Amino acid sequence: MSYTQEGVMAQIFVAFGQGTGVTRVSPDAAEALRALYFDAITADIASTRWSGEAVLERIRALGRLAAFQALQRGDTVVSAADVQSLLEKKAPLEVEPNPVQPGRGTFGDARFPVPSHELTLFLVNVPLSEWASEDGRSSEEVINDVTRNLQGELADTLADCAFSAIERGDTEVEISVDGRFGDSFARELMRTLPIDPYVAPEVLKRLHSELIDIARSRAAEAGWGRLATKDGGLVISLSLSAVPQSAVAQEDGATAAMR
Repeated sequence: MSYTQEGVMAQIFVAFGQGTGVTRVSPDAAEALRALYFDAITADIASTRWSGEAVLERIRALGRLAAFQALQRGDTVVSAADVQSLLEKKAPLEVEPNPVQPGRGTFGDARFPVPSHELTLFLVNVPLSEWASEDGRSSEEVINDVTRNLQGELADTLADCAFSAIERGDTEVEISVDGRFGDSFARELMRTLPIDPYVAPEVLKRLHSELIDIARSRAAEAGWGRLATKDGGLVISLSLSAVPQSAVAQEDGATAAMR
């Protein structure tokens, strides 16, 4: 289907508003969003290469993140600064299929167990009775499918964090301290998971608790390493086979020097 530049921009506005939910978007923020995307909507993209829903889901995620940032500072309105801060996370207007990377986001033969069914219901903040599908599936079937999808998204988020650390030559990644996710990891969770911004603090608290439980049971291991507990927080302990040996030797040397 062919679209116009204004038509694609209108879809982006709607998707961003769906993401921010009841958090209001200021006129300046709307202008900032337009400045971020309008010129990138070329005639070629609008007429033949618009990726539609795949891109709009990412725009919704950016809306959730912008609303979360506003609520963190005690505001109920998304500002232009909130939108401009998303520049580095800007969703591309064309989405290419990602190549499959063996072992990425996988945990043996089992699917990642977090979030739980109950946490999914809470983080989306929609009553179970409203989840019935038009294709005849029950509310329970739909929420189970959504839960499995979110479990995959969270597994991929952990894998992305691990692989970024491996590229830097790190052997461990701290993702929470004293029961609280670090700001960068919390923002990534808000970007990838459909968390209602108004319940975000409690969702992140419950999510942390569920991750602590599986880390203690050693149920979160993959090719890149494992999720572990450390001093009341969470770390990703990277597999030595995945980390460049030069980085391991450097860290061992630094440890020995401190003794």
